[in-house]
Amino acid sequence: MSSPMARYAVGLAALALLGACSSSPGGAAGSAGTAGTSARATAGTTAAARPTASAPATLAYPSDVPAEAQADSPAGALAFTRYFFGRLNTAYATGQTGLLRPLGTAKCTLCTTMEDEVAALTSGGRHTVSEPLLLREVTPSNEPHIEGQTLVDVLFRLRATKLVDATGAAAGTVKEVNGIYLVSLIRDGARWRVNTIALRQ
Repeated sequence: MSSPMARYAVGLAALALLGACSSSPGGAAGSAGTAGTSARATAGTTAAARPTASAPATLAYPSDVPAEAQADSPAGALAFTRYFFGRLNTAYATGQTGLLRPLGTAKCTLCTTMEDEVAALTSGGRHTVSEPLLLREVTPSNEPHIEGQTLVDVLFRLRATKLVDATGAAAGTVKEVNGIYLVSLIRDGARWRVNTIALRQ
């Protein structure tokens, strides 16, 4: 049976090319390794019908979304993308859950993965000692346009970051990884939602 640390590493692998993270008996520090695989996003390669936003009704949309991240404009899409990944950083650094699903549609499987892995992490009281994800560039994507969607490229760095348990004792490390996310956003009334996230490299 996998440990919370192993499940946490699997989640990070899905997000940013991390391969494995181990925890030695008794909670001694482990280390996350990088994987050599990459995924080319296919979202922009074919035309698609206009998607319909669908998010669980029980998840309230956050009330603290900045005005600039609500604007129905290219700049608004970029601001919303930064806001989304800011909440991911908060989740990993504090262990708080429920921060991402309200911002995604039912199609955003990585939104769900992120939430599930944060839940696995906090079940053992673990969290990163600082925000691990640095957004180096957030720009409009050059991928082919898809009707009803706004595509954003996110050049990121997952910084080397220590993990600690509930007592503050060392519980592992996250190794540095660099990559690019392709984020697909759609409008849901007067708000943005993340429809899909793909790892481009």
